[in-house]
Amino acid sequence: MSDKNGNFVFASEGYIVYNRLYQQMPGALFFSLQGNSSNGQGIITIPYPDHDSLYYLFYIENQFSSHFTPRLRCALINMNKQNGMGDIVMKDSLLLNGDSVCLKITAAQHCNKKDVWLIGHRKNSNQYFSYLITSNGISSVPVYSTGGLINNSDNYYNHKGYMKVSPIGDKNSSLF
Repeated sequence: MSDKNGNFVFASEGYIVYNRLYQQMPGALFFSLQGNSSNGQGIITIPYPDHDSLYYLFYIENQFSSHFTPRLRCALINMNKQNGMGDIVMKDSLLLNGDSVCLKITAAQHCNKKDVWLIGHRKNSNQYFSYLITSNGISSVPVYSTGGLINNSDNYYNHKGYMKVSPIGDKNSSLF
C-alpha cells in the first residue's frame, strides 16, 4: 500500500502485515490474519476516507477443510503508531455475519470521488454485497444485488477467476 503521495507504507501477503522496512508490524505478532495468499483477490487495502494515516485491510479467511466456509474479515492499520511505522489497531472484525464468501473482493470509488465501495460475492449464490466505506467508517449493513449465475463453489472453483469493476463505475462482472 502506498500513501496519497505514492510512498510505500506497508504490505501484506495475506498472513502477515509488514511495515515499509519489511518488518512485521508489532500488532501482527498475535494477528490471527487467516488470509489466503494463494488467491489474487483474497485481500485488499482501502484508505480510510479523510484519515491520511488509517487504512482498512479486508481479507478472506483461508479455511481448507471439508467444511469450506471462507468469511470476510477486516483489520484497521494506523500508520501514526510505532513512530510512523504503523500498527494494527483493530483485528479480525467479522463482516456479513459470518456468511461464506467467494475468494474474490474488489473495490470501486463512489461517485462522490471520496468514499469507496468494497464489493464481493456470496458463496453458492448469485448475490453480490457492497459495503460503503466513508469518513464515518464501514456501513453496518451491506447493499445486496443479485444477478448472473449462482456460483456453486467448491474448494476448487471458489478460487478461480477474478471480479472486476469498470474504472468508470458503470459495469461489473464476476468471471469464473
